[in-house]
Amino acid sequence: MNQKIGGFIVLLCIAIFCLSTGRVCMAAGSQNEMIYSGHIKKMIMKCECKDWMCDSRSRFIRDEWALYKLKASFLRANKSRLIQNMIKEDVGIKPHQMTYYLNKRFFELIRKSADYCQRPGTISTMN
Repeated sequence: MNQKIGGFIVLLCIAIFCLSTGRVCMAAGSQNEMIYSGHIKKMIMKCECKDWMCDSRSRFIRDEWALYKLKASFLRANKSRLIQNMIKEDVGIKPHQMTYYLNKRFFELIRKSADYCQRPGTISTMN
């Protein structure tokens, strides 16, 4: 009888430990989600505060402004998916880690778009 009670207590302790560990992991995930969301909001604000660039006489600066606008639109449109991927890929919560990941995803999209536009038969190559 004592062995059954002892076994039950051991199983109960293991179950409590597993449940508490799961809660800690879930809390860390939601905390990271909030951190990632805040960082993406900051990046969007930084991109959108560059409106002064659109009136520049320099074509290079106007092109940079257009790139910042695209980046802000990308981040806004894909925010929830980016956050899910950042959690899944365990990006980290240091600002440079998050910025690197988001910039990498954005420029991958830009490269794919540029490659697509350079294919024969696409609108940009037709005369």
